Amino acid sequence: MLPYKPFWKNIRLKWLKLSRTNITTLSPDHFYGLSSLKTLSLSRMPLQTISDHSFLPLKSLRYLDMDSCNLTSIPKAVTLNCHLARLNVANNMLHRSSSMPPEVMTMLSGLSQLRIDGNPLTILLKLQILLNLQILLNMLKQILLSLW
Repeated sequence: MLPYKPFWKNIRLKWLKLSRTNITTLSPDHFYGLSSLKTLSLSRMPLQTISDHSFLPLKSLRYLDMDSCNLTSIPKAVTLNCHLARLNVANNMLHRSSSMPPEVMTMLSGLSQLRIDGNPLTILLKLQILLNLQILLNMLKQILLSLW
C-alpha cells in the first residue's frame, strides 16, 4: 500500500515504474505532485480498485502501462484528464465488449498505440470498427496535409 501523497515533492519526475508491487488500490492521492510525469508503469500489479480520478494529477501522462493487472475492463480513470498517446492493457482479463465500453474507447480515440493482445476477447467487432475508423481518419489527415 502506498502512503498518503508519496510523490508530492517529485514535481520533475518524468518516469515512474511501480511494476510488480503489491499495490491493490489506486487513488489520486498516490500521484499527487506528479504533474510532469510522462510514463507510468503499473504492470503486473494485483489491482482491485482504481478510483475514476486516480490519474487526474498526471497532467503530462503520455504512456500508461497496465499489462497483466487482472483488469476486467479498461478503467474509466485512463480517460479523465489524461492525454495518453500509448496505452498497454495487454494480458489482462478483457473478454467481452463491456470490457471496452464505447464511451471509454471514444475518449481514447487520440491514442497512437493500444495494446490489447493476450486478453481472452470474444466480442471485438465494435472495437475493430472504431479503431479502423480512427486509422482511416489519421490516414486521411496525413494525405490532406501532404497535399497542402
